[in-house]
Amino acid sequence: MSLDMTLVNQAEQRGYLIFNEDHTKVTYRCGRIYSDDYTNPEEKVRAAIYGWLIIEKGYPANRIEVEVPVPRRTPGDRANIVVFFDDARDDPYLVVEVAANSVSTTE
Repeated sequence: MSLDMTLVNQAEQRGYLIFNEDHTKVTYRCGRIYSDDYTNPEEKVRAAIYGWLIIEKGYPANRIEVEVPVPRRTPGDRANIVVFFDDARDDPYLVVEVAANSVSTTE
């Protein structure tokens, strides 16, 4: 599967994603601001899915959070992307776990 980098570019043009000058760091403008290392292959997948959720699926950015602690799980467990029903981001609707594009389905 190849990533649709067009969605990443559109999300950047619309201000949902911000990159530093050398594209090594990405900042997500969603329910809360979150930044991470864009050189990590998994981060490219997360950015593409984030763009898809907003641009293609129409979810409001203010109802999305990135790296959300998962309750009742191992301390430090985090969901990559969570879409919420409500603006207060109290009621989760969709949880997305991403993996690098090179990871096999068994991994």
